Amino acid sequence: MPKRILYVEDSRDYAAVIIKTLQRAAPQYEVTVTASLAEIERLLKEEPFDIILSDFNLEGFNARDVLRARARLAPGLPLILLTGVLSDDTAVDLLKMGAEDYILKDRVARLPAALAAAINEHEKELDLKEAVRGLAESEARYRELFMASSDLIFLVSPDGWIIEANPAFKAATGRGFSDAPAFVAALLPAEEARHGFMLDMVTALKGKEAPDSEIVFVSAQGTRLTVKGSFHPRKINGEVVYLQGIFVPAQPEPADMRGRVFPFDLSRFTPRLTYE
Repeated sequence: MPKRILYVEDSRDYAAVIIKTLQRAAPQYEVTVTASLAEIERLLKEEPFDIILSDFNLEGFNARDVLRARARLAPGLPLILLTGVLSDDTAVDLLKMGAEDYILKDRVARLPAALAAAINEHEKELDLKEAVRGLAESEARYRELFMASSDLIFLVSPDGWIIEANPAFKAATGRGFSDAPAFVAALLPAEEARHGFMLDMVTALKGKEAPDSEIVFVSAQGTRLTVKGSFHPRKINGEVVYLQGIFVPAQPEPADMRGRVFPFDLSRFTPRLTYE
């Protein structure tokens, strides 16, 4: 796509020279020339540009006014000064106001590279902002689904602790997520289901998707609930950072099993899982 430059210059002859210079170096540039502050403001409101190129002293205004208009109407749009003479103090002041660079007119050979670098940097910033915005939206959608889901969803750290769970999980198990401390995942299954449950966790910690399995959870009150589901490894840079357990209630337990408490010896359980 062509790159659009808003060029603020009150000398038509000099503007023509610069346009030819730019088109030789980069034919994809489209240059709009203006010498009116009102026109600058209108263009910034109505049209998209990739960069502003501006002289410093213009008839009735200067580059400071252009920078202020840019800040109001196109914040973040890069601006490069192309001027004949500029004191060090003025240059520093303009850079503080947000100018990306300044080039003296007797060194115009620098201009194509400076424009390309500024446009490229601006595009990277826009891409990063878009990625961050997309990530935030994705996380918000996930969070909404996480909180509203009727599935029992919980997150397990690599050393076997449940670190977060959704309201459906809390309602089914009686174990909290924000109003209670983390607890060991091995507390969830009934005694007879614990071995298979832990093997599924170890499989997922190795980065593999564990198959769905039917397991009996025991709530904090001792009520048994048959569920079906599996663990899913969640990775950053190839390393598993947590497991996501997703389980749904299966058929209810037989009447003579409901409400029974199945105690077990916690001294046999070591929280940190092993990969052997």
